[in-house]
Amino acid sequence: MEQSATSFTKDQSGSVAVIFGLTMVAIFAAAGGALDFNRAMSAKTRLSAAADAAALAGAVTSEPDRVSVSVAAFKANNPSATDPSVHVQDAIVRVTAREAVPTTLLNVIGISELPVYAESEAIVGAPTAAPQCLLLLEPNVIGLYANSNSKLDADCGVQVNSRHKIEALFANSNSQIKASAVRVHGSSWLNSGSSVSPGPIDGSPLQADPLANLAEPASGGCTHTDFTVDNGETRTMSPGVYCKTTAIKSGSTAIMQPGVYVFRDGEFVVNSLSTVAGEGVMMFFENKQARLNVNADSVFEVTAPKSGTYAGMLIFQGRAPENSGGSSFIINSDADTKLEGTVYLPHGTLEINSLSTANHSAAYTAIIVRKLILNSFGTMTVRSNYNGTTPLPPLLAGFKNVTVARLSK
Repeated sequence: MEQSATSFTKDQSGSVAVIFGLTMVAIFAAAGGALDFNRAMSAKTRLSAAADAAALAGAVTSEPDRVSVSVAAFKANNPSATDPSVHVQDAIVRVTAREAVPTTLLNVIGISELPVYAESEAIVGAPTAAPQCLLLLEPNVIGLYANSNSKLDADCGVQVNSRHKIEALFANSNSQIKASAVRVHGSSWLNSGSSVSPGPIDGSPLQADPLANLAEPASGGCTHTDFTVDNGETRTMSPGVYCKTTAIKSGSTAIMQPGVYVFRDGEFVVNSLSTVAGEGVMMFFENKQARLNVNADSVFEVTAPKSGTYAGMLIFQGRAPENSGGSSFIINSDADTKLEGTVYLPHGTLEINSLSTANHSAAYTAIIVRKLILNSFGTMTVRSNYNGTTPLPPLLAGFKNVTVARLSK
């Protein structure tokens, strides 16, 4: 009898051990499944972003290169993934991608991999689609910042090159961004009643600086130092090298003659209630200390040259490495501005401050800057009538023809 009881106890212990072992396998598999599924979802997110970028890249590329460009864009965004399938038909670029994600803990119960799938489509812009007009070159942090009740009103395409995963484009507190398309390499953050219309296409491919090889103008010694227009007078400005501060003081007027103006080691300041006007003007801001500052209640109306090396170039900031992290070019409240031409600030920020309604009368403005900041109640109008009175520079010919793609998931 005693032996039987002992045997029963041993048998019962063995049963508990088996049940415990099976239970632990189930718990282990469940926990492992959660970890493996999380890895699979991360892989799908990367796959989807790469597929989106590939479809968009193909849509803004001319035949017969759409397939090869799509594949290259996909690989650039997800190098370890298998090449996607790219199908082009009826002005639609469709990219499908698959990946098998190896498991670790699920492999214990015989599941060696989890398949993930992504598909993206982009519609090629029609020949009449609105062209590109604004490119923000900042690679790492916020490239386009719209703050309290500010507005960007563009009849053309906007590209934000920042790779930031949260706020490459940041719109805050009832700000509005309107364009024909808004493409963002990283991700957009819309906060507190702000809007982007149409919605931003996050994960878009990068766009190269089309003016990276445009030669900077040669400049010699100073033609003018601390040039000033004061006491309500009207003076003519001639092309040349303007060193230190160039100041158009309150109630005064400066008429800029056609040609190239180089600003060095100081601001070009347009004070309140003053006027600057000129046609056929190209302004080159040579170094980090040189910048434009247009103050309240002033008039600043200038147009770019129509011919020559700098046809269509209005504002050009020097590319020297020491200009990195460069100055803000500021248009302050209630300034009446007309910037007809190309604004090119490879290191700088274009900043539109409160109550200004900048640029509403310009036929076109091409803006290629590191950052654009729109502050409270400031409005920036950008039009793309490139067939208007002032032509684009030759190197921007491709810039105006960027087609508008629409992502469809």
